[in-house]
Amino acid sequence: MLPWRWGWFGRYVLYSPMGHRIHHSALPEHKDKNFGALLPVWDWMFGTYYKGDVINEEVGVADNYQNTRGLLFDLVESVRRARRSVSVPSGFVFSRR
Repeated sequence: MLPWRWGWFGRYVLYSPMGHRIHHSALPEHKDKNFGALLPVWDWMFGTYYKGDVINEEVGVADNYQNTRGLLFDLVESVRRARRSVSVPSGFVFSRR
């Protein structure tokens, strides 16, 4: 929640705390903005950089399963979700043409 913007450096080179704050905002005008974790250049290239003046007072993560049941759960659940996101659905048949 640091109010640092870092001027042009925070807009074009390295995300400032304010830029990252937009990434975790629940406000409608911030939806699908500031995807870059570190470098804002990607958001500028793909048109997802937030240029407005509305700043969120709260941050959060939708469907945050972490920090709820301890470190071991967080580690196992992260791996499980990663595997599920790249797994081939059961019953899927590759076509041989």
